[in-house]
Amino acid sequence: MFPNPDRMLSKLDETGRSLVAIIDPHLKVGYEVSDVVEKQNLGIRTSDNSSTFHGHCWPGESVWIDTLNPAAQPFWDKQHAVGSNFMGQAQNLFLWNDMSEPSVFNGPETTAPKDLIHYGDWEHRSVHNLYGLTVHEATYKALLANNNNKRPFILTRSFFAGSQRTAAMWTGDNMAKWEYVQASISQVLTLNIAGFPFCGADVAGFFGNPEPELLVRFYQAGIWYPFFRGHAHIDSRRHEPWVAGGEYTDIMRDTIKLRYKLLPLLYTEFYKSSQVGSPIVNPIFFLFPEDEQNYDIDDEFFFGKSLLVKPITEQGQTETLVYLPDDKIYYDFEDYTQYQGKGYHSFNAPLSKIPILLKAGTIIPTKQRYRRSTKLMKFDPYTLYLTADSDGGASGELYIDDGESFNAQNDNDFVFLKFELRNGQLSSKIIGGDSSKTFTRQLSKVRVERIIVVGYDKLPESVKVEQDGNKWEAEVLRNGTQTIIRNPSVVINKDWVISLN
Repeated sequence: MFPNPDRMLSKLDETGRSLVAIIDPHLKVGYEVSDVVEKQNLGIRTSDNSSTFHGHCWPGESVWIDTLNPAAQPFWDKQHAVGSNFMGQAQNLFLWNDMSEPSVFNGPETTAPKDLIHYGDWEHRSVHNLYGLTVHEATYKALLANNNNKRPFILTRSFFAGSQRTAAMWTGDNMAKWEYVQASISQVLTLNIAGFPFCGADVAGFFGNPEPELLVRFYQAGIWYPFFRGHAHIDSRRHEPWVAGGEYTDIMRDTIKLRYKLLPLLYTEFYKSSQVGSPIVNPIFFLFPEDEQNYDIDDEFFFGKSLLVKPITEQGQTETLVYLPDDKIYYDFEDYTQYQGKGYHSFNAPLSKIPILLKAGTIIPTKQRYRRSTKLMKFDPYTLYLTADSDGGASGELYIDDGESFNAQNDNDFVFLKFELRNGQLSSKIIGGDSSKTFTRQLSKVRVERIIVVGYDKLPESVKVEQDGNKWEAEVLRNGTQTIIRNPSVVINKDWVISLN
């Protein structure tokens, strides 16, 4: 279908897209890569250490690279090098290390026999849980060897403590059944509080054929996973949104667009997680541990700390109850209906909607221009959502870097902003990074194009804006329950203040 992979990758790159290819640790016997593994003794060995172990996996008879062997790393680097038979000249090709438990079809428990021998005469039973970690770490190092200033992307099914440093992970093969929508939420929440935030599940189920309603509800849950993708078995019907057709496709399109809209918030949560290990999606009890009732709630969660989300996990369900864990005001993210009072509240949930509530006292950054890839969104303007609490205050954060290099860590080439509403003054202040670096200087052309204000009734017909010693006014528009500060014209990489009173 694609006789020229280099050309295909080049065409993808033109629209800012990347490709992720599966590279598993099992290597087909009788092929040049596995021949080198056997010749140089780089594979997992038989129990008597007399030869390289052979087993069965997807290609048939296979050997398994022993990534505990230090000599395996330069070999793995070479296979992934730019100019190699596999990588070609691509700079937009990334990896998915599957089957790395390892999966051995003819092995006991469909994994490697426990008495196989690894480098250093370690039996497999002693290193089984580590093996998947060593595989994706070897791949991470191999991609860094290509370009030590380009962030690798690696997805792994097998992981261990420390895997979160170098790979995203997902929950493995699931099924196209309603109970797996609920299970995926519980799994993602568990992994987040266990320190593995970059995780997700196979949206719509790996095995089986979801009916359109299930497909929609799975996508409505899946966009909140930190790692979000659709994936299915080769013998399942296709699960892509366009297959369903009609209103189902329209709903899933809008659902995915919401994910793209919220990427600035998500990326900010990723940054904070990388700094302090915080979850990206939070169980209710994790933020409100004092209420014992919260420990029984596993079907709603906070996306960051500002959005309360409850996916629909039962067939035919068009109404649901959402538990508010405190007495703060919450606003429906779509129509800004106000809810308040700790306890359960009833919500309509037609097929096109799930409860998404914006917590009062928060400011969230979004982007509202939809592109063919996130790279093309890089310099698009921001829209802020501001919901004032009962004291008239609110706060939020935004992290921005180039999304590709290590310049943020190595050269302070990022900006971390603090938004705050206090005493009628809305401000943005840089609290981290350096706005004079190579990438952050380019942010001088990125502006805030609108601020949507909810729950703050004191706004006049225009507001006073101040940035970089200059002052001007911005128009205020009123539209039902929301008020919009239209085009305040502030740039994102400098401090600014807007007087709302």
